[in-house]
Amino acid sequence: MLSAPYYTVAKATDIVRPATITCDTEWEKVKRYSLPAGFHYLVRDGGRVVEPVLFYLHDKCVRSARIPSVGNTQTALTYDLYEWFSYLGLLQQHWDTVCFDDIELYRDKLLCSTSPKTGKKYATTTIRRRLSTIVDFYEWATRQGLIEFDTKEFYEERIKPRNYAITSMAHIRTGDNRVKTSKLLPRTYNSETAEAFSPDALQRVLAELGSIPGNKADCRPCRDRLIASLAVATGMRLDECASLTLSQYKNLKKDSSYSNVALPLYKTKGLKPRTVIILSIIYDDLRHYVKTERARAVRCAKTPVETLFVNHVHAKRNPGEALTAHSIWRHFQRAVLKAGLVRFPHQNGTRGPAARPEALHSFHHLRHTFAVTMYFELVRAGKAEPWLSLRTLLGHSHITTTINTYLRSVQIREALMTDTLNTYLKALRDG
Repeated sequence: MLSAPYYTVAKATDIVRPATITCDTEWEKVKRYSLPAGFHYLVRDGGRVVEPVLFYLHDKCVRSARIPSVGNTQTALTYDLYEWFSYLGLLQQHWDTVCFDDIELYRDKLLCSTSPKTGKKYATTTIRRRLSTIVDFYEWATRQGLIEFDTKEFYEERIKPRNYAITSMAHIRTGDNRVKTSKLLPRTYNSETAEAFSPDALQRVLAELGSIPGNKADCRPCRDRLIASLAVATGMRLDECASLTLSQYKNLKKDSSYSNVALPLYKTKGLKPRTVIILSIIYDDLRHYVKTERARAVRCAKTPVETLFVNHVHAKRNPGEALTAHSIWRHFQRAVLKAGLVRFPHQNGTRGPAARPEALHSFHHLRHTFAVTMYFELVRAGKAEPWLSLRTLLGHSHITTTINTYLRSVQIREALMTDTLNTYLKALRDG
């Protein structure tokens, strides 16, 4: 019986110039055609590179300007294909012999399985991402002539109903409004509201994260509190905060006409540049952090550090070096738990203190808080199209993404803010 092949994920490293290459132009040519350091790819047992996957990732991430050649997206694509090829390896099936039914079966197994990492069922968003990568890979392979695969099986046509609420001009559109939808991807039901912090909850978390910059009565570091304050004041994502550089901070210029400062962002989701507004109070806090806490920490670094946020001077590992997004996430989750903002998940049909508490909020909820708060501020300021302004501030490509994500949360917050029903019931009770 043949043994099942196994796969591993490898990562490219910096190439060293061989002594045999003496010509600079020849060396530049070698570097141009080499993989960038940190680029992930798939390797089969025996160290053999899985060439179709390598070429697909190279086309998708290196030759394209939309996806960074090294980073979270490229890593996620690699691991999605690693899981798929490992699954095929267990079945002893080659990747170019599969059909639509095979991929559909893989989807059904994911829907019924639990993650070995978390012990929980796979999130629908995770399954959709994995399947989207597989579909894109097979469509690419078909275009390259590597396989013969009827990619039309992935989709079905349907009539999309017009959304008259979004545009007043929908009634003059022509055509049958046909759209292609995936037959493979499981549907996501947006039943949960985009979670936003209440003022009290956010204040408790910020107090656990550290001191207010410049508060001499509190000797704790201010870095983690500053990062959270920056995220909730601008709507920046976790990776966007972690990738800020000292040069970006130094390029912030205060205009006497405005109290706030504009900060251009380039390392964003989907590499779509946008500008966020740094409030005056946050700008002052950043200046304090750079001149004091950061300046002390970077003296411990072995090489010059370009990132804005760095490890503490007394950190056990890599003091003064770049602070990673994972570290920011870990510190934030710990602060939420210490603030008492927890929930107890169901375990074996029971719910109670025996279950391990989970944080009620994540770092991304700071972005949700910014979005909901800014929406009401735009309405208060008399903006005729608050969704359009909010879409720009959040960096969404489509306004429907903004509306679908935040409409329900806004409606619930509006209900919390109104006193009309409360006044009516009070009048009934008091006669």
